[in-house]
Amino acid sequence: SGGTWLNLDDEMHFSRVTCWYQDLAASLYQNKHDCCYGGILFMYSYGASSNIEYVTKRAIFNGVAAIVISKNQLKDENIFQKINIPLLVVKNVPNALKNVAFYMRDNFKIPRVVVTGGVGKTGFKHQLNKILSFQTRVNSSVDSRNLDNAILCSMSSLNGDDKIEIIEVAGSEPHVASRRSNLVKPNLCVITRLVIEHMRWHGSIENMIYNKASIIDGLQKGGTCILNADCEYFEDIKKIIEEKRDDIIIKTFGSNEDCDARLINSELDEDKLIWDVKALIEGIEISYKVPILGEHVPVMSLCPLLSVNCLGYDVKKSAHDFIHFKSKYTMGRFSEIDTKDGRFKFLDYSYSASIASFNSSLNLLKNSHP
Repeated sequence: SGGTWLNLDDEMHFSRVTCWYQDLAASLYQNKHDCCYGGILFMYSYGASSNIEYVTKRAIFNGVAAIVISKNQLKDENIFQKINIPLLVVKNVPNALKNVAFYMRDNFKIPRVVVTGGVGKTGFKHQLNKILSFQTRVNSSVDSRNLDNAILCSMSSLNGDDKIEIIEVAGSEPHVASRRSNLVKPNLCVITRLVIEHMRWHGSIENMIYNKASIIDGLQKGGTCILNADCEYFEDIKKIIEEKRDDIIIKTFGSNEDCDARLINSELDEDKLIWDVKALIEGIEISYKVPILGEHVPVMSLCPLLSVNCLGYDVKKSAHDFIHFKSKYTMGRFSEIDTKDGRFKFLDYSYSASIASFNSSLNLLKNSHP
């Protein structure tokens, strides 16, 4: 970072890296302790002085271990004269964060996975993280932050024992996916599913497809790109990727027989609300259970399993471990509600509402028995 430490304890260790920007502010206002606890906070100069003082106090209350500030902030913000936790004083905070992230990227040569798409990015990240965690150490953020600062924070949070890194990338504007992919320089790119979302930024379906395809711009030579063959825009995005790069491998998942990861059959256990899935992953036949609701689940579960196989880990074990996955709030929530007239099941997709998620939930309900 090129900075100077103040109040440093030589025995101090940091659990993660985060930075002060809008998402962190929201987390602090909601008193989410895990966003800071044991971590090092990069304090951007966003907002009024009173906001910086409030965020600093809340971060310290929530257990932040150290704060990175600029020389100007040290001089101008009274709060930093009053606290005794370690401070790393740098010339420019955003540049310091980039330098740390790039140092970790360039000096820790581990496989890096980047995922983008219209829907399913966060779900894929959480699923791959979970099923790989039974076999190796994985670095992956616990939330759905996927913009530049969050990507750099995730890269900077790499532990020396981590063997895989998974990073979620939003690509809702021209050149954004390309830029973010080049920040990471991944070995494996995943495009989950393209849907008509965020069109105010893309401008057209053609632009949306091209923007998402640009995730492969930073993919390392000889790397692999995984595509959803059941997506209605599959042929379009595959064509763009093939025109962009002839030095990478394209693999597919879906229900077609020529897919690298193919769904054989699936059935929902309506009592346990668990999918029983049978699939073929690059010639390996597996049967497994997925405790996630939604008509799309059986096909989409192929994506993390194909990724496991591409990364060289035991796909049969990962399939077996899928049952231990617990859905995050971004993937819909299920609850049973009691009323005077009886109990009913409630499936809530409102947090990350999209046409695709609503269609999936409605089709699931249509095919379920009361």
